[in-house]
Amino acid sequence: MDIVDRIKELCHQKDITLTELERNAGIGRSTIRNWATSSPNSDKLQKVADYFRVSVDYLLGREDYTKFIDMDVRRIERARKNMPQKEKDKMMKILHASFEEYFAPDFEDDDLDE
Repeated sequence: MDIVDRIKELCHQKDITLTELERNAGIGRSTIRNWATSSPNSDKLQKVADYFRVSVDYLLGREDYTKFIDMDVRRIERARKNMPQKEKDKMMKILHASFEEYFAPDFEDDDLDE
C-alpha cells in the first residue's frame, strides 16, 4: 500500500474526502494526490500525520500499525463520555456479553472510569 492509499484509508475511517483533509490540515488542494508521483514535503506530511494522530512512519509504510487507539475505539469513547451513567453501564454490559472472550480475565469495572 502506498502513501496515498494509506491516507485514503484514514480518510475513509474518518468519513472525510481528500479535499476536506487538505483543507483541514492546511495544505494545498490536490497536494496528496500528487504524492502518488512525487515525494511529499516533510512539513505537509507531518501535518497529515498530526491530523490523523499517526506517525509519519505509518504514512510512509514503515509501520503496520498506528500506535494510537483506532478510530472506532475513539468514536465509542467519545459517545460514552456523552452518555448518562445508566447508558454507560448498559453499553458495557452489552459489549461484555457480546465479546466476553476478548475481555481480559482481570477486567474490572473500575478500569472504565479513567
